[in-house]
Amino acid sequence: MLIHSLRIPALCCALLALAACDKEESLGDVDSDSAGESGSTCPTDAMECPDGSFVGRSGPECAFDPCPGESDSESTTGVDCPADAMECPDGTVVGRSGPDCEFDPCPGDTDGGSTGDDASSSGGDDLICPPSAAYHEAATCPTKEGAPFLIEPGCYQDCDPGAPICDDASTCLVVETNPCICDGQMDCCAACASETALCIPVSIGEACDAVVGAAFESVDELECGITPDGINTCNWTLSFSADGQYAWTYSDVGEGGGYACKDGLIILDNNPGFSASYDPNSGTLTWDGVDYVAAR
Repeated sequence: MLIHSLRIPALCCALLALAACDKEESLGDVDSDSAGESGSTCPTDAMECPDGSFVGRSGPECAFDPCPGESDSESTTGVDCPADAMECPDGTVVGRSGPDCEFDPCPGDTDGGSTGDDASSSGGDDLICPPSAAYHEAATCPTKEGAPFLIEPGCYQDCDPGAPICDDASTCLVVETNPCICDGQMDCCAACASETALCIPVSIGEACDAVVGAAFESVDELECGITPDGINTCNWTLSFSADGQYAWTYSDVGEGGGYACKDGLIILDNNPGFSASYDPNSGTLTWDGVDYVAAR
């Protein structure tokens, strides 16, 4: 009985030792596997996202993490694109992305690009004009002194000043345009100004709101003809209709024609070199060197 009882504790000790060894070996396997998975270190460089934030590398392939707003399928796969940016025509800024590091599309851009002959190639902003109009830009070097009226880039309808066919919100004016619209910054021809008659909006900009449809009179009384008693004086008058026609009475003379107002600057169809200006702050319209205010 004594011998039998001694064998049981010895057997138990042997079994416990064997279990401890198996457990220690098992833990050793886990530690080595874990070390194998976490032992790889990714490069510490970073990529700048289009919104200005930076992302690093992670994962088994050490690919760059997706930028804010990107899904995993859209994230870059290890391609380190240049951090330069491109300014869009509307003023927004886009960066490079994708496997080819191409610039992201500007707001309003489509994959199809331009599909018309009248599209503007300036600034990469495609503009398709209707069949009755064509794309025009202001002259790059205007030749007329004292004529600061410059059209905005866009679609305009050609017109004949002698027989205008413009709508009620436009007037037929002879303006200077750019005769050659180039793609990029290259010079495509020697000419930089060409006179063209176009239907121009009567009013462009808030500074013209107080001019269109209003009447003015000269601040001072000026010469209004000669009478038997001498020189007669009166206030000269100006009026601007909403359909683009003006009327000016001065001295004992009157004249009129078409006009357009842009940002407070006024140009006439019968005198393209003449210009007048309206100051919305003071409410003064300066016309041919004479100051006018709203008629009482």
